[in-house]
Amino acid sequence: MPTDPHYIRPPRPRPPRYCGSGYNYVGKHKMSLNGKSYNPARGYVYVYWNGAKGKNCLVAQPQSSWAGFTSKVGVWARDYRADPEDGVSDGYGYTNYRYYAGPIYLSAPTCIALGGNFDYKGSHYSAYVPKAHCG
Repeated sequence: MPTDPHYIRPPRPRPPRYCGSGYNYVGKHKMSLNGKSYNPARGYVYVYWNGAKGKNCLVAQPQSSWAGFTSKVGVWARDYRADPEDGVSDGYGYTNYRYYAGPIYLSAPTCIALGGNFDYKGSHYSAYVPKAHCG
């Protein structure tokens, strides 16, 4: 980062704008080292809901100070009762996102299962939630 005191860091992407209008914040789930809940959050999977469309929107984003230095950022979601292969995802396969993954959109009649992950300096950070947002 430049040391010039007049340097202004460019704004970082914020998940809400990625989902579009009508999506309201529902919650976030921390991505931590090896997905362990006792480790501090180093990023989040953000969840939004659009009641008019009946859809969830999810975005995974590492903590802002690591943005651009991470790799393999990914996010996924599915109906919590569905087969894991039946979900939606972004950032897996041949992509190598460094700032965020998503948005992904999912119509789910009840609860959703969700997750996200990224790598940073040789370590893996992830979130896995088998059942959430049952509203």
